[in-house]
Amino acid sequence: MKYGATDAGWRLPALQQALPYPLHSWAQVTPLPHGKHVYRATEIPEGRPVVVKFTQRYSGEVHRVWAEAGYAPELLRHALLPGGWHMLVMESLEPGDGWCMLQEVPDDMKAAAGAAATAALQAVHLLPIAVGRSGKQVKGVHGDMRAGANVLFRRAANAASGWEVQFIDFENAGPENKAVYPPFMSSSIQWPPGVRHGAKLQQEHDKQLLRSTLSLADASTGGTGVLAQGVGQRHRHVSAAPPPPSPSPAPNARRGDESGAVGRAPGGGAARGRGRRRDLSRGQATQALPHLPARPHGMRLSGARAPQLCLFGGCLA
Repeated sequence: MKYGATDAGWRLPALQQALPYPLHSWAQVTPLPHGKHVYRATEIPEGRPVVVKFTQRYSGEVHRVWAEAGYAPELLRHALLPGGWHMLVMESLEPGDGWCMLQEVPDDMKAAAGAAATAALQAVHLLPIAVGRSGKQVKGVHGDMRAGANVLFRRAANAASGWEVQFIDFENAGPENKAVYPPFMSSSIQWPPGVRHGAKLQQEHDKQLLRSTLSLADASTGGTGVLAQGVGQRHRHVSAAPPPPSPSPAPNARRGDESGAVGRAPGGGAARGRGRRRDLSRGQATQALPHLPARPHGMRLSGARAPQLCLFGGCLA
């Protein structure tokens, strides 16, 4: 049944799967295990298999330039949705066509595949990216060049290295020395020195992260070294693990009196007395409750509802 028909029963499967509302009229929609809000679908009426990604930060320009050079999947569509969400429709690199992750490359071939990835990164770092209305040409940075998560490989007899390479996931990407790293970067990734929230993107960061993750993969057996760098964690806004609980005060620690005095436990720890109000700064509260979802960068909240509820609940359809 076509979109907009009187009988809305056709939307029920999409709503039951909590699919984003733009996909309610698509066929064969399947969530991918590589990250949040990433789907494999079939375009109608073309019947072409594609990958659809929803994110709140993405550099379509870097993706498009690298794809035109043959180092990223073709970007078919990049739309900005209400609430600040980006909808990316791109070519699907299928395992049936030979594409695989680094951990799926045979151990005796990982060195050659890594050399191909290094050469590909050198090539794309030379490509100019137009910035702003002036069209000033600068170089692009990927921003998350983990070999085991954001690089795909395929055997290619016509390539000098024997491997074809494609880069994916341009959420952190942007022009060098202009774009900055986003907030809430994953603490499970061993980022190169200088990579932090608000720091400007540098191509050297790409090189260092690719080099370190390739070294781990080469030194490991069975891909365990790659997994140590967080393979499969495509979604960057991952809450950190909860901090360890604070040690309990010693039994003989002097407690505060009713007026709010605070005693000192052995070792210098403070024992909170009754009647004392505990004030937490904003940063301390965030650290104490790491499981709370942070507001995505650039998102505005309207009333008590966040825009992402509309994206996945279908209220804007």
